[in-house]
Amino acid sequence: MPWVLNMLKKQRMTAMAIQLYLPEFTASVTELAATAREIGMEFSVERERRLQDEYGFKKVPLEAEGTRLTDMISKVCIPLLRWATATGRRVDRILLVRTLDSYWQDEHPLREVRIQGAVEIPIHSLSQHNCASVHVGLLTAEALLSSGAADGIMMVTVDKVYHPSLRQLPHSLLGDAAAAAYLSNSPGEHELLAINCRVNPSIHAGYRSPVHELAWEETTYLFRIRQLIRDTLQSVGMNTRELRMMIGNNVNRSTWRQLASMMEEEEELWYTDTIAQFGHLHCSDIWFNIQHAIQAGRLREGDYYLTISVGLGSLGCSIHQYSGSRTG
Repeated sequence: MPWVLNMLKKQRMTAMAIQLYLPEFTASVTELAATAREIGMEFSVERERRLQDEYGFKKVPLEAEGTRLTDMISKVCIPLLRWATATGRRVDRILLVRTLDSYWQDEHPLREVRIQGAVEIPIHSLSQHNCASVHVGLLTAEALLSSGAADGIMMVTVDKVYHPSLRQLPHSLLGDAAAAAYLSNSPGEHELLAINCRVNPSIHAGYRSPVHELAWEETTYLFRIRQLIRDTLQSVGMNTRELRMMIGNNVNRSTWRQLASMMEEEEELWYTDTIAQFGHLHCSDIWFNIQHAIQAGRLREGDYYLTISVGLGSLGCSIHQYSGSRTG
């Protein structure tokens, strides 16, 4: 079935005051492999080697077993709500964006946050687009802001792996993390110029989708990413030479290396500096990588950058301009 184009047009939404949370404890690939084998999961020595040497993973952050999702959300939401109050900015909506499935219970983890000054704020949960849900969240926020339904939105990305079987994907290794960003139409640090999301409805059941559909997805997804990047750049009359960098989620290093070769671009154009240190942080990779690039001096005032998220059956892409710190 054909891919569905959700949206492709110039935007004025900005992101500012990004809050990040990583657990203190980390586990190496070797430690995770040993744990998996202890509980009877398959984790071959060859897979352990490939995760490190080919895909670029060294360790991932792990949240403590007794820590609730509420605690992770509070780590990023409460400081952002305090900042909004102190600076006189409204928070009209909260978007809870996850890679793992969202259910009606997802409002419950936000109860404590709502008590902390956000009791009446409507909450929307988004998932089902796997690790590309972050761009679906941005798409939803832009629609709310442009329609006048909100002046300020707090977008939260958070995931915690509750069982070792969910820690690994065929080509990736997942860590726990949370992030939150304040989004509005006011001038901010990261101006959104274009956003483009595409969904393959044939993969609606994830890894439970038909085997032949999964095989086709595996064969063609790099070509689809390439086309998505080209279409998004073309929508604003840009090309890759005008970008400081491309910031993808941390699916693995091999994906971005292969894509660079297909696009005849230097591999250094893709920002992959955090893959070994953080692993793949579900929907939060993009926010962590943006902040990491700024702190490393790689992303500077006036730079244009492109973000890419890859989820099974879903892709997201957006173009931004970094305007330096404005929010204080």
